[in-house]
Parts: sequence; C-alpha cells; structure tokens
Amino acid sequence: MQLAVDLTAFCAVPLAALAVFWAQDDHGRLMVALSVLEALAVAGLASQVVRFARAA
Repeated sequence: MQLAVDLTAFCAVPLAALAVFWAQDDHGRLMVALSVLEALAVAGLASQVVRFARAA
C-alpha cells in the first residue's frame, strides 16, 4: 500500500504535469528537451522507490 502511495505522490503527479505541458502547443525545443530529462528523472525516481520498497 505504501508503494502505491509513494508512486502516486512522487511519480504520477509529476508525470501528469508533464503530460499537460506536452499537450500544449506553444513551447520551444529547449523546454521539450528539459521536460524529457525531467521525465527520465521521474522514471529513475520510480525505479528507486520500487527498489527500496522491495528491500523493506
């Protein structure tokens, strides 16, 4: 249960914000590149959350 809460709070919310950003049409290449890096960082965070949940 705690894993689901952590993934929702720390991973799903930022990914939802990125999806809203990507749905807009008026942003430059730099912002898209930075948002892709942010999505990769969130994916890395999600993997760490799952990894530490398995260890506990």
